[in-house]
Amino acid sequence: MGYRSTILRAAEVDDDLGARWDALPAGRGDQADVYDSWAWHAASLRADPALARAVRIPAVLEGEQPVALLPVTVDRSGCWRSVGMDIRPRSRIVTRGEGPDPEALGQLAESLAGAGARSLALHRLPSRDPVTEAFLGALREAGYEVARRERSEDRLAHPTGDWAAHSRDYKSFAKYVRRFCNRVTPLWDLTMDTYGTSPELPAAEGFRVYAELQARSWKGPYDPMTMIRRRELALRAEQLGWVRIFILRVAGVPVAGHVWFRLGPVATWLSTAHDQGFDALSPGTMVQWLAQERLFAEQPPGVLDYLPGGSPQKDRLTPDRPVLLEVDAVRRSAVAGVALPARQQARRVVPAVRDRVAARLRRPEGGEGATPDQPIRLLATAPADGALPAAPLDASDPGLRRYLAVTSGEASPEAVAGTWAEDDGWWRIGSGPVALARLGADDVVREVVLLDGSTDGEDVAAPALAAALDRPVSVARTDPRGTRDGAPTVVRHALLPWPAAWVPTSP
Repeated sequence: MGYRSTILRAAEVDDDLGARWDALPAGRGDQADVYDSWAWHAASLRADPALARAVRIPAVLEGEQPVALLPVTVDRSGCWRSVGMDIRPRSRIVTRGEGPDPEALGQLAESLAGAGARSLALHRLPSRDPVTEAFLGALREAGYEVARRERSEDRLAHPTGDWAAHSRDYKSFAKYVRRFCNRVTPLWDLTMDTYGTSPELPAAEGFRVYAELQARSWKGPYDPMTMIRRRELALRAEQLGWVRIFILRVAGVPVAGHVWFRLGPVATWLSTAHDQGFDALSPGTMVQWLAQERLFAEQPPGVLDYLPGGSPQKDRLTPDRPVLLEVDAVRRSAVAGVALPARQQARRVVPAVRDRVAARLRRPEGGEGATPDQPIRLLATAPADGALPAAPLDASDPGLRRYLAVTSGEASPEAVAGTWAEDDGWWRIGSGPVALARLGADDVVREVVLLDGSTDGEDVAAPALAAALDRPVSVARTDPRGTRDGAPTVVRHALLPWPAAWVPTSP
């Protein structure tokens, strides 16, 4: 049976064709890519109905079987562009098999020309994918002038064996992660669940927890469209056996999540989210390595795909960085030589301007710091019988500082200590303890950390400290009629339980 070409609309991709489409990227060996799948396109189109109406899918079919596909949108200028250029880290020509099919790619290029596509803008094509060069050649044969430039790069690693071998290959990073884990495990349980591979831990629940972590991360919550797209992709990928959502917990509290996809030999890391309140524990670093250990336990991947873009983790874990290509193609005409450079220049300038504007919008108006002084009133508590026991803590203890950094949302033990006055001291309240308190040299309670769910932190701390010191202790409350300026006593709730095995100082 011979090939035939057509231009499909999104509404024409039914469940059967969608399943056949999803089988194509999964069968491409080391070039397998979730962003080529119908699962990704369907999730994106569901999130954005306007995009769904705009999509055209030049396709080469063999009977009912797709052989080559190139989903595009057509902009106001008439340029045919890769779908999702602003939400997709790269794109490819969707094809059957690991290598190029010259006949199918030739028909695909001719179908574009026949449909009136005078110009094409193809987004970040992998330079190492053999289909890329073959398709660019097919475009030239179909009468297009093709210009290409390097834009970004893939971030890849190629494991050489099992988990033990992988850990040896990245020994410094494994040691780096182990140091963070060893700070946590003596104090709390460190556990991780894998969602999306069993009915007991479905992808929907894993994504719910992941989205909550995203909202508490430095990235902030998903916008509604991204939320729909990411969730829908996770659910569709679950049905295909592709998705892995890893949730890392400390003492049962979710602190970080990782989303991976497995297509054939390729494991692709989609994203990480961690609660920035736990920055002092480095949960994002821990979940990165622990998630990979789970992937290797299933079956060692042939390729670890970290996606384009830089980060400190990627810099340490991705020795292979093949370039990605932005491709502009125009049909030969009298103005082609003029239009193509102008279009290339616009495509360089517009994203750069957009990135600068976005960075400016993200820039905070002022720096973070301590609570500014405001009118306060001091409420003194005299020593009395019946108060909870209190005892001083060693504020230089790195473990205590790390715990307090998590409670206050500071990035490190050093950062949280920098928010204290030189003569401040920390105290343990109750035998549980039920609270921790930071007391200034002037016997004013600066900060209270509650561990038992109580909301009366000042009422718990001040009587205990007054009894222990046998002198009055005050708390500071905001009062517009206050007679002095200062910072009110801060009351926080601990994010983690006090470690049962860790008692720096007994009361």
